[in-house]
Amino acid sequence: MNMLRSYSKGIREALLRPQAAAILWIFNAAFAAIVYFVASGAVTEALGRSLAADDLLSRSNVDALFELLTGPGGALAALLTVILVLLFLFILVSPLLYGGILQDLIHPRAGGGFASSFWSGAGRHYWRFLRVLPASLVLWAPAAALYFLADRVLDALGANPLKEQLGFYLTFVRVALALFLFFLVRMIMDYARIRIVVTEGHSALGALVWAAAFVLRKLGGTLALYYGLGLTALAGSAVLLGLSSLIAKTTSPAVLLGFLLTQLHILWRSGIKVAYQGAELDFYTRTATSIK
Repeated sequence: MNMLRSYSKGIREALLRPQAAAILWIFNAAFAAIVYFVASGAVTEALGRSLAADDLLSRSNVDALFELLTGPGGALAALLTVILVLLFLFILVSPLLYGGILQDLIHPRAGGGFASSFWSGAGRHYWRFLRVLPASLVLWAPAAALYFLADRVLDALGANPLKEQLGFYLTFVRVALALFLFFLVRMIMDYARIRIVVTEGHSALGALVWAAAFVLRKLGGTLALYYGLGLTALAGSAVLLGLSSLIAKTTSPAVLLGFLLTQLHILWRSGIKVAYQGAELDFYTRTATSIK
């Protein structure tokens, strides 16, 4: 019951804060635009003098990919460098966004309007949230060790060369386990940030240890809430991407409509990120009193 209430609360909080989703959309659009323009230059340089580019927009063309990978390496290296730099910058920016969203969820419109609440929280909690990232190695290391151990067990189960079909299914088990552990650690980090804001704590490591204990003791509820929102995100994405795929982008209005649907999809996923924070905060508030 707590999970359903928190789920509803998270969706409502996201709907009440379109500004937060818009800020996330702006950051995503800025990063994506830089990657797009650099990628466009790399493709143009690699395929500009190649016939492989002739059908690139009309059908899948493996030759085009080979041209890009085996052509002059300068453009491709530049593209990979930009992606890595932007990934690093996104890691640095994400604590700012989490801090702003959580501050407005816990202290809505504190000191004025949304902008004042958001940016004051972004600055107030930035360094504490940034410290959560290196401290999270205490979670990623045992998660990796657990995956490695499970992988060895699965290798032993699929060692029989006569059971090829079993090996095929075990591959899906490996992927499912890797995704489960990845999202589990991400979820614990969410609750650690919530713990820091609610208690005004300064210890990132202490918040992570507390959050891990909280999630393990409330494992059913936290997982149901996390994956419930995940399925909601996937459902919305499927609808928007499905609509986009139905549009034959052969005219300017069709291309514009496809672009707008893509931006709406990014905005939808940004809103779901706000819903995650609101739902997990509500679940924390309802259930965390039993854990000191």
